[in-house]
Amino acid sequence: MVSGILGIVVAVLAVACGWLAWRAIGTRQAVRGADGRVRAAVERAAIAESELAAAEERTAKLEASVSALTSERAGWLVERHELRQAHERGTTAYGRLESDLARARADHAAAVEALTQQRNRLSSAERATAEAAVRTSEYQALLSTVDGSASGTPGASWAILLAILARRWAGVVGALPDARGVRSGTVPEQLEEALVREGERLREEVGVDVDVHTADLLEPADPVSFLLAATDLLGVLAAVCEQVTIELDRGLVLTGLGWSGPTDELDLARSRAVAAGVPADDLVVDDEDESVTVTLRPRATATA
Repeated sequence: MVSGILGIVVAVLAVACGWLAWRAIGTRQAVRGADGRVRAAVERAAIAESELAAAEERTAKLEASVSALTSERAGWLVERHELRQAHERGTTAYGRLESDLARARADHAAAVEALTQQRNRLSSAERATAEAAVRTSEYQALLSTVDGSASGTPGASWAILLAILARRWAGVVGALPDARGVRSGTVPEQLEEALVREGERLREEVGVDVDVHTADLLEPADPVSFLLAATDLLGVLAAVCEQVTIELDRGLVLTGLGWSGPTDELDLARSRAVAAGVPADDLVVDDEDESVTVTLRPRATATA
């Protein structure tokens, strides 16, 4: 019986040893598997650490790049602000330049217009001078035929001179047939009419304003020479002045307004008047008012 029990014990121990052996083998295999997994995990951890280090390095580089980009962005923002200010200044300057250009164009147009007017006026003055030269020749021929008597009555040359001036006036102003011809009346009335007509002719022909004011009629001793001298001086004034006034008041006062420049032509015309026997005052020049004045004095009519 004891041997039976021993046999059972031995059998139990054998089973236990077998189970322990199987369990040890399983444990060893598990340990080996775990060791393989650990090594794999270590390897993966090493790879992960390497990748982490690389990632950290890339992160550091990216952070450095971000910092550099941030600095550059700040610089770009400053540069953008400066460029915007420069653009605004450029726009303002362009606006000023456009305004200056518009003003310059307006000034240029005004200068061209003024130059054109001056050229037209010069052309008219040249034509008037040429015509005055022709009239001077005709008047000189008339002067050579003056035949006034001792009583102071004008001769036939007076009527011829009035007719010439009347034809010139009618041709320029386009006078109607009824308005043409010479006014019948006294010499002072005819003298006034001739001066008014000469002023109208110059206004149409040369483009200068001529105003006639009569306070007292004049009766010169030599009407032909007096009217020739007056028209000669009037033509010179019309060529160099913007406006001319004629005043009849104990003398013939011719005033040119808007005048500038030398008085050589007026001095010559005055000298011609004096040479023809017509008393003339010295020229009066007012530089401040830009005016020049010359006065012809009629001589007293000779008595019998």
